[in-house]
Amino acid sequence: MWVDTLMTMPATSSNRALALQVQKYLNDRADEIAALGFDVVRVPMPSPIAGRLVVMRSYTNSLLANGTAIVPRYVKPALGLGTYQDLELIEAYEADVTLAYEAAGYRVVFVNSDQLIAAGGAVHCVTMQLP
Repeated sequence: MWVDTLMTMPATSSNRALALQVQKYLNDRADEIAALGFDVVRVPMPSPIAGRLVVMRSYTNSLLANGTAIVPRYVKPALGLGTYQDLELIEAYEADVTLAYEAAGYRVVFVNSDQLIAAGGAVHCVTMQLP
């Protein structure tokens, strides 16, 4: 099961056009990677937040270490970012994400990343320089 954010977003949402562009871009990249012979595992992506900043939330901005996937969790937007239009889908997103990581052999631990993502990154971005 994969939750489709676009199907649940209000038609009048100012984010809808951006979400459609992102969806097309990611679908095109997934097709290109699959054409190279790689398996592509899709996980849900929460809707982007467009305002004075564009914030792209992703569950793949994670850290894999010692059999554990440390995965960002998005619950309450950082100050000034408004609200998450898809907040009611978080539980379904996280269930799908958990299944994907567990299928790859990882135990999943979610870490609140609302402040990190507002600053332009999440778990992987703040840990990628660690040896």
